Amino acid sequence: GGGRRGPFAYHPLLYFSPVREGRLLKAARLAKLLPHPPLDPTNRVTSSGVLCKRECRKHFPFNESIEFVNQAMIKLPPSLMLMSHLKEVNLSHNCLESLPDSICQLSCLTRLDVASNGLECLPASLGSLGSLEVLYLEDNRLRSLPGTVGNLQSLRKLHLHDNRLTSLPVSIGAMAGLTGLQLRRNSLAHLPETIGSLASLRYLHLGHNSLVSLPGGVGELSELGRLYLNDNRLRSLPSTIGSLSKLENLRLEDNYLASLPAALGRLSRLQKLNLEDNHLTSLPEGIGRLSGLRHLHLRNNRLTSLPATMAHPHLLRLEKLDLEDNCLASLPVMIGNLPALRRLYLKHNRLTSLPASIQKLSRIGRLRLDLHPISALEKRPSLPERKTKGGGSGILWTESSFQQNGRQSDDVKGEERPRTVDSRSEALSTAEALVAMHSSLFDNNNP
Repeated sequence: GGGRRGPFAYHPLLYFSPVREGRLLKAARLAKLLPHPPLDPTNRVTSSGVLCKRECRKHFPFNESIEFVNQAMIKLPPSLMLMSHLKEVNLSHNCLESLPDSICQLSCLTRLDVASNGLECLPASLGSLGSLEVLYLEDNRLRSLPGTVGNLQSLRKLHLHDNRLTSLPVSIGAMAGLTGLQLRRNSLAHLPETIGSLASLRYLHLGHNSLVSLPGGVGELSELGRLYLNDNRLRSLPSTIGSLSKLENLRLEDNYLASLPAALGRLSRLQKLNLEDNHLTSLPEGIGRLSGLRHLHLRNNRLTSLPATMAHPHLLRLEKLDLEDNCLASLPVMIGNLPALRRLYLKHNRLTSLPASIQKLSRIGRLRLDLHPISALEKRPSLPERKTKGGGSGILWTESSFQQNGRQSDDVKGEERPRTVDSRSEALSTAEALVAMHSSLFDNNNP
């Protein structure tokens, strides 16, 4: 509208009316309805109001992009397929139930967006769009893909999330140029072995599916940087996952993993590893060799101990370590060998002592743990639990000062406010501050 010109201008003669079920309005009527400079409709439309191929080329030779977003279209008009020079077509947020076989006539198309429609299947002719680079098919009702999809050799991005896919065609491995594949929130139970042939793939999102295993070929994705497998039914991982030399982000939360392959320790570039909400009872020794690791999430597992390598000198970049909701009775003696650690979450475990080396954690900004008796204090009475900002009991240390949060929760009435211990003094180490804090609390409750 507004008389815009250029390759991204709207086409007044091709504008769709939601009350006409996606049919083209005649140019003479559009000239009165749309805010654009008047156009002479003479000889531009046929008697049925549809542009002929000759007129499409004559009057719109420079336009390469068309957007028909949120127009309640049910089907595409034949006239659109006559504009073979189009490079970008956006048909998202409509009511399309299918695409015509004639879509292959858009031979110059590089970007096609048909997201948020009602598509239940795709035509086999879609594989003839040899110039297509970006294809958005998310938020539809697709249950399968045509085998010809493997012919899209120029495709770089393929978004298929929020559909009903139960399987992928074997031919998907032929997309040699694919760099991004979005498949989250489908019903995939397995992947074809050929997925390992996507040599250019950089991110693969498979979260919220029904995967029970991964093919060994996944280890051949040499360019993969992000792999999301959260919210599936995985019980194990293939050892080939250790071959993903460029992997930086691995999400595996909300699965049924009981163990991890030793090869996981070869992922030297891994920065974020999320293993929350699994069934892990132990960790491989190799986890201490993840020299690039910054965030490690292990909350809500069944860990009873940590490997000694968790305090390995290789973990020089680890900033966040979440171990809450496990069965830990102790920490590695040299846990203090994590110089970059800023956040350490230990609540809801069985810890009764902390190693002395914890005083070396000079950058620690937040430490959360249950108020269990510690070391020499373990014979004293147990401390009353107190609500913190996050909703459970524990100690919260901030970066500004290592002190107990003295605010009384609104839902904890009548409880005596514990004394605040300020340990900003350089003379108090982290471990000493913790002991002093406990002593103060005990003295406060037992005068």
